[in-house]
Amino acid sequence: MKTKGRNYSSVKTKELIKHTAIEMLHDLKDSNQFTVSELCRRADINRTTFYNHYDGIGDVIEAVQTDILDALIPTYPIRTRDDIVVFLIDQMKGIRDHEEIIRLMLASDEPMSFLLVFREKVFERLFPCEELKTLSDADRILFDLKVFFGGTAQMYLDYFRGRDDHSLREIEKGLLHAIQHILFEEEYPKKPMPR
Repeated sequence: MKTKGRNYSSVKTKELIKHTAIEMLHDLKDSNQFTVSELCRRADINRTTFYNHYDGIGDVIEAVQTDILDALIPTYPIRTRDDIVVFLIDQMKGIRDHEEIIRLMLASDEPMSFLLVFREKVFERLFPCEELKTLSDADRILFDLKVFFGGTAQMYLDYFRGRDDHSLREIEKGLLHAIQHILFEEEYPKKPMPR
């Protein structure tokens, strides 16, 4: 992405370009199905203006994903299991606050790269958690957290694509229950694994 001036007009133009790209992505389901010229026509800007801010459509889509991820991944230190729960609560609030734009992004045929980056960023934030390293079952908890956040990404994808009948609040309640079980249960009941 090009780094031009940070004046109000420039910021407003970049936001217009990103918003238009999201709308087109939603309508066409694939960023390979529209061109810079089509985006410029729809946004009512000229190509020079577009290229003053971005190198191409992929650059715009990456900028949108970065904006969303920045809003969803809190940056404060995570040192304890309680911090992980707060992290998840803040992440849920970010999803609620950006529900419309996330729905548009995930309704396209290109959510997998977004979800992969989302998971990676969540893992980067959680796995330095100092308290987890001191627990006797830390390996199990870390594995369960990876499974949990992978499943969380899929649940949100299903919700935003209309494949899940639960409300966002119901999903949040279930996720909070599950994360607390993972982090604070002494040990899972020992049951034979299904074959």
